[in-house]
Amino acid sequence: MTNYGYIDESGTKDDQEVMTVALIILEGRFRANNIHKQVLASVYPKHAANKHDKEQNRPSLHYAHMKKEHMRSCGKILAKNNIDCFASCIYHDGSEKSHADRHRIYSKLVANCVFQAIEVFDDLIISIAQQGNWQTYRVDLVNSLQLLISNVSQRGAYKKRNLSFNQRQNQVSN
Repeated sequence: MTNYGYIDESGTKDDQEVMTVALIILEGRFRANNIHKQVLASVYPKHAANKHDKEQNRPSLHYAHMKKEHMRSCGKILAKNNIDCFASCIYHDGSEKSHADRHRIYSKLVANCVFQAIEVFDDLIISIAQQGNWQTYRVDLVNSLQLLISNVSQRGAYKKRNLSFNQRQNQVSN
């Protein structure tokens, strides 16, 4: 069965102490959507029951801003599902960095997560959350990740890796 990975980041600003990239892996195409619905129903039962007006007034599910009881509820739901997570982080030294410097760090963190995931999973489709100005870095980031995949595939030729990177409508396949 195909595994689906989702990459997002946190802490990309200079005043934030830690920059983290996380890649979660779920088995099956609709698992993320099903988990999202379960969490939404648990945290906001009235919203989940209201069939109309779903998109207009969608509540936030940002974990850091949840009440403790909602965090526990989400944790129980996530614990019941088979979720693999690969994370990579770096501590900021407090110095101001250019956008190019932050992007270089971000790209390395993404590559670390992808490298670890392809060591474990053979059939993987990864979606990368779009950041501001993603059009300016998309091609370089995807090309560097495809090169990483190619190098790993050559090293372990017995493993076939089917990997694609989705950015909503745009998709690049290997």
